[in-house]
Amino acid sequence: MNYPPTKVENGVTYTFSGWYTNENLTGTEVSFPYKVTDNVTFYAKYTAGHYVRYNLDGGNWTDSGTSSSYFKNEGDSVYVVTDEPTKAGYTFLGWKSSEAADDAELLNKNSAPFTMPSHDVTLTAQWEPNAIEYTVNYYWNGTEQRVADSVTVPGKKVGDSVTEDPKII
Repeated sequence: MNYPPTKVENGVTYTFSGWYTNENLTGTEVSFPYKVTDNVTFYAKYTAGHYVRYNLDGGNWTDSGTSSSYFKNEGDSVYVVTDEPTKAGYTFLGWKSSEAADDAELLNKNSAPFTMPSHDVTLTAQWEPNAIEYTVNYYWNGTEQRVADSVTVPGKKVGDSVTEDPKII
């Protein structure tokens, strides 16, 4: 039997998911070989699919082979990718789903799967800036006076300007 494995209608991609003997596409999926004892009509079932997209928010995948989008059929279980992104000066916290409320728990590779809805889903990387540590030297009358070996500036990342007086550790 020739049938298209996918079809697009109104911008939505549908994937062939089996043959049925009733127009409602319910009951048991037909398996082949099928013994025909009378006239029979087979109905093709197509399931809507959408994309799960990963927004790295300036980060990069550790494994260059990791894709930033996956096609999933509506109703499929979706697991978060196991590859966690990296971003210089930040710690990766997890993924925030476009489906989640603001105070929702972040998703990560150990999270339970979610069910693919009837539209695309975007998972955005959540980052926490690392505190930066550096050496500070003060000068009085052109003479260097070492005050601290290192200081930590919480909430700042590499490349940020520091205007406040850092606390000596």
